[in-house]
Amino acid sequence: MNSKKLILGIYALMLSLFIISCSTTDHLDSQAQVLKSTQVNTVPTIAIGINGGNIVPNLTKSILSKYKEGITLRQLLEGSGVIKLTADGKDIVSVNEVALDSRLHWGILLNGNPLTSGKRMDMVIKEDDILEIVVKESKTK
Repeated sequence: MNSKKLILGIYALMLSLFIISCSTTDHLDSQAQVLKSTQVNTVPTIAIGINGGNIVPNLTKSILSKYKEGITLRQLLEGSGVIKLTADGKDIVSVNEVALDSRLHWGILLNGNPLTSGKRMDMVIKEDDILEIVVKESKTK
């Protein structure tokens, strides 16, 4: 009689484990579906460092701009919503609504190197590039 109870107990235990494992799998599947449905597709961004240095120290921060493959420096800066360019799109007029006087200008560093070429705004930016907008003193003539 004890062996029958033992066998019945083992079957009951196996049946319980089977039911629990099926229930847990269903629960995990439903959690995965909820998680999948609530995930938001993120837009790739690139950070642009703003460095006012000692001249405009309260302007030192980092902003994010939308990034897509093949984007030019001009498109990236215009897309930031914070950086305003000249009408011809060749230079920066203001950053975060801060315009500089004639003794200063906005410089652009790409991976630590200054961009000075007239065609710099047409340069294609890569996702791993490091951009920094800096305040520089204008050269006196």
